Amino acid sequence: MQCGRFSVIPAFDIQYDIDSGRNSMKTPCLKILPDTFQVNIDTLKFSVEDVVIDFSDVTKMMVTSAEGELLCIKTNRKPLPGVFGRHSLQMRCTTKDNQNQGELLIEGSPFGNRYGQNVFTSGNLRGACLWTLNRVRELYDVQVQPETVERWKAGMVELHRVDLAVNFKLDSGDHVDKALKQLKQLLAAQRVQCHLHDKYASLTPRGGKNYSVTAYSKGAQMGLLAARSKSDEVLTKLAADCAAILRIEIRLQRGELQRLGLAQVRAWSPTIARNIYRKYFSRLPLSGITFGPLTSNDFDGVDFRMRPVLAHHKLGTNPKLIYSDRTRVRHRAYFKRLGIDLNVPNDSGQPVSLTDVLSKRGAILKTPQWLTEAGMAPPMKNRGTA
Repeated sequence: MQCGRFSVIPAFDIQYDIDSGRNSMKTPCLKILPDTFQVNIDTLKFSVEDVVIDFSDVTKMMVTSAEGELLCIKTNRKPLPGVFGRHSLQMRCTTKDNQNQGELLIEGSPFGNRYGQNVFTSGNLRGACLWTLNRVRELYDVQVQPETVERWKAGMVELHRVDLAVNFKLDSGDHVDKALKQLKQLLAAQRVQCHLHDKYASLTPRGGKNYSVTAYSKGAQMGLLAARSKSDEVLTKLAADCAAILRIEIRLQRGELQRLGLAQVRAWSPTIARNIYRKYFSRLPLSGITFGPLTSNDFDGVDFRMRPVLAHHKLGTNPKLIYSDRTRVRHRAYFKRLGIDLNVPNDSGQPVSLTDVLSKRGAILKTPQWLTEAGMAPPMKNRGTA
């Protein structure tokens, strides 16, 4: 149906079989993400055991029991500098008692550390972790047994956090701002925990303890970074290419990774990364807003008795002044079936269909060829997009 020049399409919370990627619901789904698309791994937090590394130049903290028994020694952060001088990783080491051998914990953007940018990366999580561990071994005095290295290659690396991102190209930076404004309105109406800021909207159930889904203007973020590095021509060009990018990121924390059975690198593949992204992306509310002034076209397909309700909604009347709580619940349920959320105020401005702009052909960006040729992005064969 048409609501003020905007075609409202109902959205469904789609559940996917993680391994096969098949839709497990019988209801029709809103298809925005194609079968194959580029997922960019951003921030990771992972750990490996049985590592001996010299952290003598870093302050340490002793953890003791109530009786004063030494349980373990934790170090402060030690940076792993980026190849291009950006995106340092942070390392920590935890040893039991007075042993030198213990757990190495690494956090940050491995692809950013390697290529100097984390806008366009890869879905190859195993490759990201292995490259990082090899770089640690090259730069620092790390002692590790050959069988431990073989376990790393087999994917026996513990994951504590995984960030997956997709870059959506809109028509302009102004369209990105409009899309974010609409998404913030929709999130605010859902009565779920969320963080809403300028050029940023994030769905954060339970405060993001398990996962979060965040959309933000990548152009605004990169513009600030490029302004601080005016002499870097590649970074300046990348920032210009990001001007109209709406980036949507899924952040999975340790508990959620365990619940999904994905707490180890060996459980991941580029296909798994895409299907996980689909699963959580589908939880974003992307439709339900009505637009513009009230017109006769707004009543197409609406029951005659419900037309006054829609009219009051589009005119901005407070329904609590007219209808009882019970009646308003019934009204919301009726219009929800039509794809309209009465909790979201009518937008008097120009309509922006999130479902249209995110699903149009070519909306999901791939790594620009010039960035690969500059040596600042993974080559096609290592991206895991197929």
